[in-house]
Amino acid sequence: MNRILVIRFSSMGDVLLTAPVIKGALEANPDLRIDFVTKKHFAGYFQGIERLNVIPADTDLEYKGFLGLMRLSREILKAAKPDLVIDLHEVIRSRVLRYFFALRGIPVYRINKGRREKKAYIKGKKQTRLKHTTERYSDVFSLAGIDAPLVNFPFSSLAKPKPKKKLRAINIGLAPFARHQAKAWSLANMVELISLLSSKMDVAFYFYGSKNDADRLSSFDFGQSIVTVHAGKLSPNEELKSISELDLFVSMDSANMHLADLVGIPVISVWGATHPDLGFRPLNQPDIYAVQAPEAISCRPCSVYGNKACTLKDSKYKCLLSISPDILASKILSVIQD
Repeated sequence: MNRILVIRFSSMGDVLLTAPVIKGALEANPDLRIDFVTKKHFAGYFQGIERLNVIPADTDLEYKGFLGLMRLSREILKAAKPDLVIDLHEVIRSRVLRYFFALRGIPVYRINKGRREKKAYIKGKKQTRLKHTTERYSDVFSLAGIDAPLVNFPFSSLAKPKPKKKLRAINIGLAPFARHQAKAWSLANMVELISLLSSKMDVAFYFYGSKNDADRLSSFDFGQSIVTVHAGKLSPNEELKSISELDLFVSMDSANMHLADLVGIPVISVWGATHPDLGFRPLNQPDIYAVQAPEAISCRPCSVYGNKACTLKDSKYKCLLSISPDILASKILSVIQD
C-alpha cells in the first residue's frame, strides 16, 4: 500500500477544504493510505474516512520551533513511513517540516497558492474568478502523480432524513462571527433578522461557533423566537451531525460556512471585505447564495482573508453594513420557498 503524508496545520476553513480532495484521492486509489498532519482540534472532523490517519501536531507548544519540528518529523518517519510528502500549507512551519523529509530522499510536493493572482485581484488588475482552494489542493496531488477528483459532500453520510411533517418548523443555522471584524456581521443585525423571519414563518434558530461566541450571545435578548446556542458546546462529530439536520445555514466567510457546505445543505454566505472569487467560496453552493454589498464599493475586496482594518473614514465597514437584515431575510425566504 502506498503511503503519503499531507501537511495542513491551519486555519480551520482551509483544513476543512482538504476533505473533498483527500477523500477523493482515497476513493480513486484503493491502494493509497494518507497520514494527515494538522492541529489536534481539527482531527475530529475527519473521523470515519477509511485509510485516513490524522496525526495531531501542536506546533505552538509541543513541536514549537526548528527543534520541535525536527522531532515531529522523526516521529512521523517512524510511525507513518511516507513514500512522498504533499504540503498543502506552504508556510514556514510546513517548509521546515518538509525539509527534513527531503533530506531523507522522500519526494516533496507543495501547493501554489496563487499569491500573485490574488494580489492582482485585490488591486483591481485581475477580475476573473480565481481557482478554488480545493482545485489548488488537487493540483498538488496531480503533480505527485495521484488522481484526486473532488468529492462534493465528504461528510454527507452524516445527514439524516428529515421527518415528513407538513407543519415541521424550518431549522436555520446561524454563524454571524468570523475571526476578523471585516467579515463579521453585527449581532444587532442578527437579532433583527431573527425577528423578521420569526414574524413570517415557523422557524427555529441554532447558533454555531466557538465558546467565545457563546459568551457574546449570552448577552442578547432574542425575544419570543426559538433560539438554541450550540456554539462551543459540541464535539466536531456532534457539530457535523447537528448541522446536517438543518434546512438552511447562514454564515459569514468563515469555517462554519464550509462545515455546512460539506454536509450538503443549502448555505447562504455573507461577504464583507473579502470576495467569493478569491478561491474560498462554498464549494457546492450556487453563486446566487452568496450575499454581497448591494452597490459597488471601490475598495472591496481589500484583502484575501479580511485581516486588514477598514480605511474608509466616513463609512467604516460599509461593505458589511450595507447588507441589511431585510436583504438577508429576502434571500433566505427565496431559498426556502424555491
